Amino acid sequence: MSTIPTSLTEKQFDEHVRPYISTAKRGFECQIPLYKVFNYILYSARIPRGLPRGFNA
Repeated sequence: MSTIPTSLTEKQFDEHVRPYISTAKRGFECQIPLYKVFNYILYSARIPRGLPRGFNA
């Protein structure tokens, strides 16, 4: 069983992820490379977070 990666290199990102996401054709262009944003999302999703205070399920 393989594990889900928690960070990708720029080459891996370009090969496996970039073909499946859309980017802006005009207008605002992000100063941070997309692979770094993607790695931050993976990192953030990995950190366990509790429910907000006052949340009633």
